[in-house]
Amino acid sequence: MISYLIPVYNQAATIADAIESAARCADAIGGEVVVAVNECEDETPNIANRVAAQWACVRVLHAPTYLSALPNFRRALSAARFEQVALLGGDDQVPLEGQVAIADKARRAGVAGTA
Repeated sequence: MISYLIPVYNQAATIADAIESAARCADAIGGEVVVAVNECEDETPNIANRVAAQWACVRVLHAPTYLSALPNFRRALSAARFEQVALLGGDDQVPLEGQVAIADKARRAGVAGTA
């Protein structure tokens, strides 16, 4: 299982697609998505909340004040439930087929739990 971490700041144009692509993967392989929303000046927090409401595997953390990139990443990392993590940007797309293949290979090798 894997935690997809998405620390984000002012990425309203791309965050929905990023969360949805990571959520499809997390749902397929038994992982989670942690979206660490920094204090934003655009609609990023509202969009992240709306998309997260559609996926049980997605959690959104909201910073009460602005954090620089590294503290925001650390906040996401500390909330991760799984040892394996993948750091994504707010405009990244995760290919489902590749993630499922990697997870299957890891399970066969005995290095990952079952979904």
